[in-house]
Amino acid sequence: IEIDCGATYHISRYAIRHGGSPEDTSAHKSRNFDLSASSDGQDWKTVDSVRDNTQALTDRDLSPTDARYVRLTILDPGDDQRAQVADIEVYGSR
Repeated sequence: IEIDCGATYHISRYAIRHGGSPEDTSAHKSRNFDLSASSDGQDWKTVDSVRDNTQALTDRDLSPTDARYVRLTILDPGDDQRAQVADIEVYGSR
């Protein structure tokens, strides 16, 4: 999933709501994923990596970075082998 924020922001936090309800097993949660950022949409820097996730909500602070584009790369979608992402939020300032 790739997001164009429309302008460059100083991003410092993100949240991902994974598929399924909080009561669902970890089968519906993205297990391993990377979040990357870019100012031009071509050169990407990994700003966070999550491994062995079992939570319905991933809410993490980042080392602040300037970016216009944010990319979520799911490396292991979980036991059901289908990536399920309900929502992604990226927080920062201009």
